[in-house]
Amino acid sequence: MKNLSNQFPWQTVFPVGTVFLVGAGPGDPELITMRGAHLLAQADIIFHDHLGCEELIAAARPGAELVDVAKHPGKHTITQDEINHRMLTAARENKRVVRLKGGDPFVFGRGGEEAKFLADHGVRCEVVPGITSAIAAPGAAGIPVTHRGTARTFAVATTKGGDGSVPPIVHADTRIWLMGVSELPAIVGQMISDGVDPETPSALIADATTYRQRVVTGELRLMEALAQEHGIAPPAVLVVGDTARFARADTGARKVIVVTSTRIPSLLRKKESDAIFLWRSFFDAVPLDGEQLVLARVQLRKAITGDCLIFSNRHTIKFFVELMLLEGVDWRDVKARVGALGRESVEMMRELGVMPDFSVTASNADAVLGKLLSHVRGKSVFLVGGAEQGDSLLENLNREGISAERLPVFQYHERTPQPVDWDRVDEVFFAGPTAVQAFPIKYPEARVRDISAVCMGETVAQKARLMGFVAVRNIAALADHSGAGQNIGETNQRHGPCSGTEAGGLKHISTKEIGEQ
Repeated sequence: MKNLSNQFPWQTVFPVGTVFLVGAGPGDPELITMRGAHLLAQADIIFHDHLGCEELIAAARPGAELVDVAKHPGKHTITQDEINHRMLTAARENKRVVRLKGGDPFVFGRGGEEAKFLADHGVRCEVVPGITSAIAAPGAAGIPVTHRGTARTFAVATTKGGDGSVPPIVHADTRIWLMGVSELPAIVGQMISDGVDPETPSALIADATTYRQRVVTGELRLMEALAQEHGIAPPAVLVVGDTARFARADTGARKVIVVTSTRIPSLLRKKESDAIFLWRSFFDAVPLDGEQLVLARVQLRKAITGDCLIFSNRHTIKFFVELMLLEGVDWRDVKARVGALGRESVEMMRELGVMPDFSVTASNADAVLGKLLSHVRGKSVFLVGGAEQGDSLLENLNREGISAERLPVFQYHERTPQPVDWDRVDEVFFAGPTAVQAFPIKYPEARVRDISAVCMGETVAQKARLMGFVAVRNIAALADHSGAGQNIGETNQRHGPCSGTEAGGLKHISTKEIGEQ
């Protein structure tokens, strides 16, 4: 999730020792409020429910502690009292605490209990409202909860909590039930006994606003049978009233793509502008530490005074800049010519206000090598990358007689991705061969012969074909054929909004300015 601080400078300042109860919204990560997203990016510790979207948890800052306090029917891994006391302890340790709750914290979310507990113990607590599924689920299915001439009132209820009885909803045009799938017989029976017409239009919306969303419609008296017939399971929302006749059928027409890289490349977004992307990264890119960091700082001094520095992706550029900041140098100290592999590397440099001396894009490793050799013949080269990262390009350059070394600026940490409903997935995107190799380990239940692979480059595509995916396409090759991925070529200056001094005839911006981008 993109940091919005530059565009929206009024973002919330997060005081230490404060607990924010943040509503995560109904499921789609883009439906959290801007304030909620800003707080997530600043929190020291996040106590989160099962939200159904890994993207929100990924918005946490590096190093933030993530505590899963999800409650499942009959499987409470942690009690409410334990949650309360752990939040209290964290706040008293002067941590910035977020309690991330599905929907809205104060709509059947026990947020009121948590806020009262913290207030009773002298801890500052603020609430960031979220979009409740009571309105979002009907809306995502095309159902207005109010409608001129049809529905002037609506009511929301649940059978969970208290004594488990079904509360009567008599005077409302639209009746909305949350967390009621397991209690459908009781809910339907109660409403009919309260005088609601058994043939009233009704709808069940499961997994609203997510890629798994399903909508089942029918008369009130038939809803239990329809739920069983279609396999509707929690979380689902029941809507009863004349406006339910506006419900749209299942929204299954959009392509669903699982993304296994640490970010979604702009090329993929452009080519699949209407797709639903599920972020399920296998690795996190994090800064170096310990002995690796010490060695990298020494290597950096050597690299910036060499002949060529080659950046292959956004991570290499981002962490290189952070390493420069740590070492007290900036782009003015870089005497080496700078090369970028791929359009995304060029875009990242442009965002920082600096342009490479040359750039290369191609659909396969052989083409990349061929184009790169014309720029680095007879020169010493440093390839900026991750620690313990295999690099066939380095080996190929050495084989061609080029003096090439690696400059590690970050490391990868493995992560366990969230589950995926593979019956709903059309394609999986892979940015590198390592992710292809890890796929059957991370998702042994996925049937590769039923899933297509989208790959960044021919090397990755070859690996996917060997893995047995039903279809494999190389989007880098498609970009080359359309002209979108053509070689940007050599430039005489690092263009863009640059300032500062010239070095070797090339303009640079200062590291201070880069840090403020």
